[in-house]
Amino acid sequence: MLADFNPDMMVLGRTLKDLNQTDLADLTGKTQAYVSKIEQRMLSPSDEFVDSLSDKLELPKTFFYQSGHLAGVPTSVHAFFRKTTPKAKVLSRLNAEISLRILHLRIIKDRLPAYMAAFNALIEAISPQPNQPEEAARKFRQYHNVERGVIPNLTHLVEASGILIFPCDFGDETNESVDGVSMNVPHLPPTIFLNKSRPADRMRFSLAHELFHVLAHRVPSDTMEQEANRFAAELLMPAEDIRVDLSESASLNTLAALKPKWKASIASLLYRAGELEIINQNQKNNLWRQINQRGWKKQEPASLDLEPESVSLVQNIFFSDPNVQLSDLLHLYNGKIEEMYQTKLA
Repeated sequence: MLADFNPDMMVLGRTLKDLNQTDLADLTGKTQAYVSKIEQRMLSPSDEFVDSLSDKLELPKTFFYQSGHLAGVPTSVHAFFRKTTPKAKVLSRLNAEISLRILHLRIIKDRLPAYMAAFNALIEAISPQPNQPEEAARKFRQYHNVERGVIPNLTHLVEASGILIFPCDFGDETNESVDGVSMNVPHLPPTIFLNKSRPADRMRFSLAHELFHVLAHRVPSDTMEQEANRFAAELLMPAEDIRVDLSESASLNTLAALKPKWKASIASLLYRAGELEIINQNQKNNLWRQINQRGWKKQEPASLDLEPESVSLVQNIFFSDPNVQLSDLLHLYNGKIEEMYQTKLA
């Protein structure tokens, strides 16, 4: 049995508990070198160690004997309004969160071909190009028959495109630095992971941003983040339509009044007014000063908060049918998968 022990599952388990190798060694009564050698596949763990691992990480022993591997860092780690690179610990926690969810999807992959077909049909219809984000945004709207005005529910359109959305709690440190990430995993539908601790308007922008990564970015590039922001801005606030509402005399009051109409943050509307050269640089700087003075850069007025958009596709895949191999999942994870998904998607 030990020959089938999967070190990646050990890394996944300890990372989800925010433990490093030294922490795990202390908990199990081993040395950091012992833990490291197991994770590097240089040493097979003892029965005693596996028992202790199961106990300390609160996971059944079967968890560590599954096939599978860590998903790897996504092509894009999107931190809207933040330009700093996430710390190694943040990326490790993020990787673990994503890996666990993808592992679950692989277990039920026989239920997913319809979603992959829907996504492939979208790609074939709109042929998105990385260097033409605005055109891709317009084609995406046309494909879903929402050519003018605000998109009432972006989540529904993304799900209708065969893309799975996971609202996530990435943990305190990760939540501070990551708004959303996306993954294109072979033989699985595209997945977008959103930080559910963010305000609803910011989640919408992050969803639109990550949508373009899923649609058009297969390899990293120096321009991919700017391209995704341009796509998101045109998708959520089309230039032709938003010009009617924005004006040269824009003020914080007028931007605040537009927030519920366009379901976009005051900051996003100000960015858009500047991008479209509806206001000049002096006006933009003055409005940013006012936003900073009022503390709106971190938290816009609660009275203008939007209702978060509900995710349904992931819940349906895992829970709509009592025979969705849930018994297999519960056997592997000792009930924790059901608890996790009900908590994360609440």
